[in-house]
Amino acid sequence: MWSTVRPSANEHHEYYATYIGQVPDGDVLQTIRSGIDLTVAHLANRPASFADYRYAPGKWTIRELLAHIVDTERTFGFRAFWFARAGAGELPSLEQGDFVAHSGAAARPLESLIAEWHAVRAANLALFESMSDQAAARSGLASGRPFTARACAWIIAGHEIHHRNKHLK
Repeated sequence: MWSTVRPSANEHHEYYATYIGQVPDGDVLQTIRSGIDLTVAHLANRPASFADYRYAPGKWTIRELLAHIVDTERTFGFRAFWFARAGAGELPSLEQGDFVAHSGAAARPLESLIAEWHAVRAANLALFESMSDQAAARSGLASGRPFTARACAWIIAGHEIHHRNKHLK
């Protein structure tokens, strides 16, 4: 099954190896299924002011970080969809700073961002759970680099783990 096979280096840009490397061995779909609850648990029982916490000056607030996680998951979910369905043409890059700046996250309650993330996660899981080995192995270009649909799932999982471990402790 495709979801238990870690993507090789030629299935993604080298930048994303850090994220993929943080995903435990096993079924990446199980990691994606359980990950959101683990991350949301890190936010539970925090004072309301935590939503505006920045781990360093000039860095994103927790609200903005969640918006970034949602944007990244949405983007890589779409990439996986595009590649799995053999979409033609190159996909654009994810301009994370611009996307967060225009996300409106500062005006949104954490609960709203979490609800949006649950919706995006559910849609991506439905896509990944329906994906055959052949579809998962299909590739395409994004940001001028080749990616497979499979690698996108592992990037989603690892990106969340990265931010949970680094910024939500």
